[in-house]
Amino acid sequence: MKNIIILLLSIIAACSFEQNSTNYKGLISNGVQYDPKEFPYVTTILLFEDNGANYSVCTGSLITKYFVITATHCLLDKTIKLIRVYAGPMANSKYHKVKQVYIHKDFRLSNPSEGSDVGLIKVSV
Repeated sequence: MKNIIILLLSIIAACSFEQNSTNYKGLISNGVQYDPKEFPYVTTILLFEDNGANYSVCTGSLITKYFVITATHCLLDKTIKLIRVYAGPMANSKYHKVKQVYIHKDFRLSNPSEGSDVGLIKVSV
C-alpha cells in the first residue's frame, strides 16, 4: 500500500512539475543560472561512472523530504554509491547520500517516451 501511495504521489508531482516548467524550459537544461528561491524543489543529480572521474548530470524534483523524482533513463546501470543528489545547485549545497533507487517496471530504453521514464530516488537527510 505504501508503494502505491508513493507511486501515485510521484505521478502527480511529475505531471504538475511538467506543466509548471514549460515556461522555464531553458533555465536548467541549457546551463543558465536560475534562482533556487524561485525553484526550491529542483535537485541536481550527479551520476558517476565506475572510474569515479567522469559523470553526467540530470535534474529532479524534490517531492517529499526523502524522495526525488527524475527520469529512469538517468538511473539505469547505476549503483547507489555512484549517485549524488544536491538540493539546488551543486555549488550551494552538500550532497545527500542515496538510500535506494526505484525504477519504473515498464520502462524500455528503446521507447522512453511511452510514459514510463519515471524514477524515484530515496535520499538520507
